[in-house]
Amino acid sequence: MTKDESATEAEKNVADAVDLEQGIGGRATPIDPAGIASLALNANSTNPVITEALSGFLHEQRELARRQCGVADKQSSLLERRIERAGLEQEHIEAQNRHLHLQHIHDRMRLVLDVGLATLGIALLSGVVWTVYGAVTDRSIVVNTFTVAPKLENAGASGTTVATQFLDELIRLRESARSDIAKRAVIDSLAEQVQIEVPEVHVSFGELRRALHETLGHRTQIRGDLTESADGLALTLRGTNLPARTFSGKPEGLPALVTLAAEYAYGHTDPVQMAYYLQRAGRPAETIALVQGRYASVPPDAQAMLLNVWGNTLSASGRLPEALTKYREAIDLNPKFWYPYYNLITFNAMDGHEEEALKAGQEYERVTRRGRWFGVPMVDGNFEPLDALRFDLPLTIREARIDYDASGGYGTSGFPAGAVIAGYYGLQHDPAAAELILETNPDAADEKGLLGPSSLIEAAAVRGVVAFDLGQYAEAGQHWDDWNHRLASASAKEVPYRNRYPRQRCWQPIVYEMAGRSADADAAIAATEKLTNADCYRFRADVYDHRSEWKEAEQTYAAGVARAPSLPQVYSSWGKALLGHRQYAAAIEKLAAAHERGPHWADPLKAWGDVLVKQGKIKEARAKYDEALIYAPNWKELKEARDALAEQRN
Repeated sequence: MTKDESATEAEKNVADAVDLEQGIGGRATPIDPAGIASLALNANSTNPVITEALSGFLHEQRELARRQCGVADKQSSLLERRIERAGLEQEHIEAQNRHLHLQHIHDRMRLVLDVGLATLGIALLSGVVWTVYGAVTDRSIVVNTFTVAPKLENAGASGTTVATQFLDELIRLRESARSDIAKRAVIDSLAEQVQIEVPEVHVSFGELRRALHETLGHRTQIRGDLTESADGLALTLRGTNLPARTFSGKPEGLPALVTLAAEYAYGHTDPVQMAYYLQRAGRPAETIALVQGRYASVPPDAQAMLLNVWGNTLSASGRLPEALTKYREAIDLNPKFWYPYYNLITFNAMDGHEEEALKAGQEYERVTRRGRWFGVPMVDGNFEPLDALRFDLPLTIREARIDYDASGGYGTSGFPAGAVIAGYYGLQHDPAAAELILETNPDAADEKGLLGPSSLIEAAAVRGVVAFDLGQYAEAGQHWDDWNHRLASASAKEVPYRNRYPRQRCWQPIVYEMAGRSADADAAIAATEKLTNADCYRFRADVYDHRSEWKEAEQTYAAGVARAPSLPQVYSSWGKALLGHRQYAAAIEKLAAAHERGPHWADPLKAWGDVLVKQGKIKEARAKYDEALIYAPNWKELKEARDALAEQRN
């Protein structure tokens, strides 16, 4: 190899090294210093070009290594510092988490505070609106202190005392009117003097409220003067839109004067409630006079109410045709006033016009859209007499309880609500429930209670029905004797409806007959012969059947069906009588007719089941008993009949 060739070979090797440094295909690859040095050693070290290139390369490598060491030192230092800061960063992160948690709690508390403030604002606004509304609709009677002559005041009759007596009488009148029609509030002006001072404004809440009610409302302010007169005392009453009137009497008759004044004031300010009070107090002439005197000065809704009270008064006086006319006039005046419908049903039924009562009830259901969209619900106290006509006893009891519970057990119909409900329980064959309500209603043992003797009279009838149902005929007769005695001892004023409409007497013929008191049964038949109630027909027919006078019995049953063809009770009694005569097909026909007219009455279903048992149709009989138990769940005889079928099947 020549020198030039050697040089050329060395240059080639260096170029190859450079190529290695630059990378194959122009791509940078890691430089292997050991490989470069090996190449250099294999090259001709005497070649200055190689030596120079190698020196430059090695210098660059040393500089690169120095720089890399510096970078490594800095990275190591940075890493150490970051390790030192890691704890601080962790604490910072935890602090941030705690801050976020506190911020979350703060946001929640602020939300609660905002909601609370908004609620408080709404409550305050509602309070203001309610206060203004109360002021606008206020129709209260405000009793102010009376003025009393000095001599009378020295004798102990102060203005405050007389005003308090007057206030007490007004409250008594208000509370004694037990209808659910809105009543006017009665206020003692002295009570309104209790004040709550508003700081910095020096205006009391009482003054502000009174100013609103007097400005926006329709209050009746009443004042009175008590002076001496030639005959004794003169009590003069004055008030807002109340014509002045003077009541005179003896000094010892001051309470009576106060009562007369209170009745005058209440009758003028709230004629509807006063009319109800007078009607229930048995003062028909005064009731009609009040209605006629105040009718033209009240709005149409109140006129309808007055007509209804007028009808009640006429009904209690035995003038039913005139009363029915008043009820119809009330309906024409206010079709959404339900009381007249209730009274049309009640008094028609009590007077033995039960078919007419049922038609009035069906009309009432159509008008009210009962149980349908935008109509009254199925359970409503005003439907009680209609559902009682159909012997839908579960529904009737629920409806009667509405009025009973809302009035503290007294009811608002004028009848003793507790005894009426007990009677429904008796018809449902639930003696325990009947006796419980008789023992616990407010008039259970008080002849001087709010309803007088009527509650005890009705209770005697209920106990007679229950004892008869249990087969305790002698005891049932004694209860009806008690009923007769109590009714005869009461005045027509105390029990106007029972004297005028004695349909409960219909039970007495069969009760006395089954008790073995045939003469009393005959007398009871004679006493009820002119009554046209369906119960009278069926119980008279039952007496004839018990006496084996089957022809007379069937004629009486047929007359009862003709009188009330849409009611179930005569069909039911006729069907049970046919069962006793083993006329099973005819019995089922009558009992099916009774069930059709009274689908929720247990008695026809139970008798139907008895017929099926006689025919050997056990499965069908059990189905009838099961259906009957839905409507009379505590009927002992029915349960025993059903259980007997179960044992027979087993």
